[in-house]
Amino acid sequence: MSQSYSAPRLLKALAAKHSSDVFVPECKNGPTQQGSHRRLDAWVLLKTWSPVTTIGYEVKVSRSDWRRDEKLGEYAGLCHLLYIVAPKGIVPIEEVPIGVGLMELVGDGNRLVTRHKAVRREIELPSMLMVYVLMCRVRIERERSDGETSDREWRLRGFREWIARKDERRELHYAISEKIRDRFDQQEREINRLTDKLQALERVERRLAEMGFDSNSPFRFWEVDGRIAKLGRVISPHLLTEIDRVVERLQQTRVALTDLRSEKAPTEDIE
Repeated sequence: MSQSYSAPRLLKALAAKHSSDVFVPECKNGPTQQGSHRRLDAWVLLKTWSPVTTIGYEVKVSRSDWRRDEKLGEYAGLCHLLYIVAPKGIVPIEEVPIGVGLMELVGDGNRLVTRHKAVRREIELPSMLMVYVLMCRVRIERERSDGETSDREWRLRGFREWIARKDERRELHYAISEKIRDRFDQQEREINRLTDKLQALERVERRLAEMGFDSNSPFRFWEVDGRIAKLGRVISPHLLTEIDRVVERLQQTRVALTDLRSEKAPTEDIE
């Protein structure tokens, strides 16, 4: 019975599920002229801002169709959630890649059941896909006279707001980068200050080594303190005063000897 479910029937069930959302079947991520573009069987933008959420759907209608798929991983960057949609029994849960969800069409073929929930990925909204949707799949309508906007106008407004937020994020990135640069400059100045301090300490260490202190000894600081204390015990607190007195006495003695020599000089001339 599952083999009778066609791809259009699965897409119809998806469209009904997302009747209140932005539903784009056969959605490409760029112009047809680009040979490398990708195409999702369906792409959905949920009508919510908390958070903005996009869903990608890949439809599989047979086991051979599922086994031939080699591009599923390339859709990961196009949506926050990625689901495989298939008739019941076509894709076993154990074969579903990690992070990808699985929905099955059951009953009368009009009801979708989530068998395996997809894991949300935080992505940068694909700008080329958004441009493709606006350019090729949307018709912009005038605002209604009663003040309410049409569904398509809502899409355009949402896209404009997304562009504005993207510019805000870019400005925030620049602000953060500037803050990082300021922080880096501050750290560089601190490193230079510490380098100068280290060089000064190295000069002190060399002077201590010249004075006979072993800089490699773990007790060198105790050794310095000990020598200073020893010098303090040897030198009298009044030593400088005593030295000044000795210098003064020597000067007085020198004057007296000079005078004495002057007084003896004439006697030596008479003789």
